[in-house]
Amino acid sequence: MDDLRTLWEKYSDLDVESKFASISDDIWKLGPIEKIKDEVSAEVFTFHVAVNMIGNWKGDGWDFIFYEGRALLPYIPTSVRDKKVP
Repeated sequence: MDDLRTLWEKYSDLDVESKFASISDDIWKLGPIEKIKDEVSAEVFTFHVAVNMIGNWKGDGWDFIFYEGRALLPYIPTSVRDKKVP
């Protein structure tokens, strides 16, 4: 899972939001976030963290990220900075 383009093309029949969720679900199958970081490219990892941060915030709000999604917290600043999100 080193190429985000390959993952993107795998779900070409889905709308963008469903595509993001499906790619992230595939990545989660690798294991916990620390293992994922070691097994995927930096681009795929940044995408995965960003999708989860946004998806969790949209779904359950910041409470989820701070209480249940704590494993993502150390990676959020780098992911946002890498993608230059305002």
